[in-house]
Amino acid sequence: MGGILLATGLAGAGEGSSWIRPVADRLGLPLAEDGVPQLDRGLWWGDRIFLSGTLADLQLGPVAGNIAGARMAARSLLARV
Repeated sequence: MGGILLATGLAGAGEGSSWIRPVADRLGLPLAEDGVPQLDRGLWWGDRIFLSGTLADLQLGPVAGNIAGARMAARSLLARV
């Protein structure tokens, strides 16, 4: 089964992200020392999870959480699907 889950909000990468560690542990996905998912250059966390917003700060820079970052993330997602 496949699908796309879109979630937006104002919480930073470390706030309200209680789902990250259980998912990482269950799927064997890498986390940085501070618990943030380690994404590839295309914003993918492993083979099946695409992240954007503040969770993509390290890849997209300071615009990650705003509309410019959303556009950059959308281009990255469209390049792969």
